Amino acid sequence: MSFCLKAKFDGIKLRGLAAYKYRNDQPRFPEDLRWSVLPTTLDPIPEPPIPFKSFLGDEIISAIDWNRPDVIGYSFYGWDNTIMKIIPHKAGEKHPYDFGSTSQYVYSWVYFPIDSDERISEAWIRRYGVKLDSDSPNPAATLILRTSKGRLLTLGPQLKYQQPVGYKTHAKYDLVGTFPQDSPCRMYFANWETSGSWMRFEGASTFAKLKLRGCRNRRLGLLPDKCKYQYSSAELEGVRTVTPCRSWRHLDGILGLLLTYEDGRKRCVGEVRLDHLLAPIEVTSDTMWIVYPETDEISWRAHDEDGSGVYFVSFEEPDADEWEGQCIKIPMRGRLDWYFSQHQCHLSHRDDSEPQDEFLEALAQEPAPGTPRPRQVAKPFSVLVERSADSDTDLLGDSLWGVL
Repeated sequence: MSFCLKAKFDGIKLRGLAAYKYRNDQPRFPEDLRWSVLPTTLDPIPEPPIPFKSFLGDEIISAIDWNRPDVIGYSFYGWDNTIMKIIPHKAGEKHPYDFGSTSQYVYSWVYFPIDSDERISEAWIRRYGVKLDSDSPNPAATLILRTSKGRLLTLGPQLKYQQPVGYKTHAKYDLVGTFPQDSPCRMYFANWETSGSWMRFEGASTFAKLKLRGCRNRRLGLLPDKCKYQYSSAELEGVRTVTPCRSWRHLDGILGLLLTYEDGRKRCVGEVRLDHLLAPIEVTSDTMWIVYPETDEISWRAHDEDGSGVYFVSFEEPDADEWEGQCIKIPMRGRLDWYFSQHQCHLSHRDDSEPQDEFLEALAQEPAPGTPRPRQVAKPFSVLVERSADSDTDLLGDSLWGVL
């Protein structure tokens, strides 16, 4: 396979380098697509389906290697279902949040620690509909990661928050990729503002034929206020230290907690950005007290000052005159559930050992994480996740994006 390289010089150094199939080819976007590392498939070179009048959020297609042996966790920056940044964290490495953009302080950071004997095993896509003002369908798609230990990370909202038993979300869940467990899996990533994210996996296994479409039935769509919170949960038994994460959106407030257990494991609830962690708090009591704002429910449309986060975390009961808001008493057993959005958060305690992840119902009949499925083949494939898409958008499809 042959292709042409075009270079730009300004008399000092090389300023640009682009690859085209033919000598006279020109870019189809306002700027050439820039790759941090060239993909293995170059005929044709894959291209993210950037919508008209949209631009790549980072102006570059980055490369991310899942399951490197030196990675201890992953940070995700996003809004709703759109992922705007993914950072793998390595042991002993300085926190790499040094990209130059003030927009990195607007939305939510989620940290997902990985145990030394744990790997990301599977990638799933959740499809559902949202009822917005328009009469046309508003499909949404969410990336869900499943680890070799069965832990789940849903990079989008919980659809059953405060809903009655038997509530139907009409969401569809599809396994799109199984990752190798003994070697890294390369992924290329791009996003356009808060509208959508494109991921191209190389080295994973997917189904030979898999066509995903967004939900077209508006009657099955969910109201936006019913699906605005992201869900996180962690067990409290065996926690040695609790490290609060201060807010990056306003001066006061704690957006999440990093929990460290006696066996060295780490887990997170709420929003966590590693370079905003406060000093660890030793667990000196069988009860934790958390003070958070006592406010009415805030609409997903709100443009008011951010009200998310809590005020105070302690293992000593605070005096009533030391705080304003609601103080909850949490025993250090069972689980702490932390729902959060850009505007608000809700905390609760349960004695159950299992998280209340709606996806667990869909996994009831699934094999162990990472188990090869019939008709899976190893080939590159692309995934699109976004808040609200054209109803004809392919959420995964080789033919639309020219992926081999």
